[in-house]
Amino acid sequence: MLKARALKVFIVVFWLVTTGLTIHQEVSRAREAKQAPITAEDLSKTDEVWLGIYFKPSPQASDKDLVKVGYSKLSREPLKDGWRYEERTRMKMNLMGKKRIVQTHTRATVDKSGRLKFFDFEMRSGPVQLLMWGQVRNNKLEVKIETGGSTQTLNIPFKDTPRIPLNLLEDIDLKSLKPGQTIVREVFDPTTMGLAEAKIIFLGTEPYRIGDKTITAYKFRQNILGVDVTSWLDENMITLREEAANLVTRRESAKYAVSEGWKKEDIDLIVFNAVVTKVNIPKPRHVKRMTIEVSGVDLSEFSIPDWRQKLTGSNTIEITRERTDDIKPFALGDQKATANFAEYLKPTSLIQSDHPTIRLRAKKIVGDRADALIAAKAINEWVYKNLEKEITVSIPSAVEVLELMRGDCNEHATLATALLRAAGIPAKILAGLVYQDGAFYYHAWVAAYVGKWIAMDPTFGLFPADAARIKLTEGDLSQMVKILQAVGRINIEVKEYESD
Repeated sequence: MLKARALKVFIVVFWLVTTGLTIHQEVSRAREAKQAPITAEDLSKTDEVWLGIYFKPSPQASDKDLVKVGYSKLSREPLKDGWRYEERTRMKMNLMGKKRIVQTHTRATVDKSGRLKFFDFEMRSGPVQLLMWGQVRNNKLEVKIETGGSTQTLNIPFKDTPRIPLNLLEDIDLKSLKPGQTIVREVFDPTTMGLAEAKIIFLGTEPYRIGDKTITAYKFRQNILGVDVTSWLDENMITLREEAANLVTRRESAKYAVSEGWKKEDIDLIVFNAVVTKVNIPKPRHVKRMTIEVSGVDLSEFSIPDWRQKLTGSNTIEITRERTDDIKPFALGDQKATANFAEYLKPTSLIQSDHPTIRLRAKKIVGDRADALIAAKAINEWVYKNLEKEITVSIPSAVEVLELMRGDCNEHATLATALLRAAGIPAKILAGLVYQDGAFYYHAWVAAYVGKWIAMDPTFGLFPADAARIKLTEGDLSQMVKILQAVGRINIEVKEYESD
């Protein structure tokens, strides 16, 4: 019998989720679920579980309005001392009018209590491929990541042997749970390449309609990395339905999951997630100062104050573009000047600044330039001019980006950061929203330390970057996921701006 793929967080497609769901949908679940494309007979087949993946266009939309974006299949095989899980997911996305297909394949071996022993993970989108595998050894999770022909190794320490999103409730007796009971798990998700704490609350039981049959569903709410996921499980701990903001999955028959439920019309997910504002800014890339008022989110949850952003009220932010004429740049190679920024010079699993191809490219771009400010500007300009602008769905790797020479803002930011670090210039990735054509869109850019921190945007070719943007977070991939807390909730009102 296949138990739960319970409470999986859809980090692979974190940029898709938007507004939260209302109490109305939860109350009417039994009424709407009768339309789900699965019968009681299908539900009894527990050797494999198929789920349709849908986007919900508005909080008020019913199940008939859901837009199908993919499906997944999960199977579980018993072993002598545990279980082997396998999950395949395929998603189709419309991003700025471009059709993209993303496929993931996860395999994991766990012990009888659900704790991880081995895993491997693959993610493909067009020519972009990410491979990852690992095992638990000596109180560490040893992980190897292969992308762009380069292999990196991570050693992740843990307090308690982590689980994977496929089996967080493996050792729980559902019938013994009481409403309000909280379960805490340490989770490893390959798509964030790190550990996170999952808090799972049992909300009780409720009726769930499958065709003309009503069954008892066990309802949970999980919070991980600031994202809430609500799940309904049957008595065998098999997922019936999951909801994470505007992303919905539901149990379906194999035939329906793969072949049915698709609509001719789809939703441009980038446009849908844009934060529309009333103020029109004719030349946003020339904005040197902007004051905005933010609502819908708790700003203390984000990395707001920095060298160019300051809080002037509980929810008011003033953003100022840096000046470059007052910078006293350091000479490349001056270790004293960068001693306090060692963290931003280190290579990581995806920012492979020590890789020979990255180092060679950085050397060619910088040439005989000895000034950190001039060198950083040259790197920003090279990435802007040479990377083909293309919407990409991937977890970007600097080595692979340099090989393929194309991508969107994430690829531009990742490669620029790696090249800067390889040249001896501390750098980090910034993420938030940038203004364009009447709305704020989710975007990534770069900060470089050249005597002081300066924001630059290799996607737009800006040095320094304009002030018509708000940084929400900075750091590696696990930090970028914090943006999930803003998607669909944040509102931005431009109070004033000043341009060149």
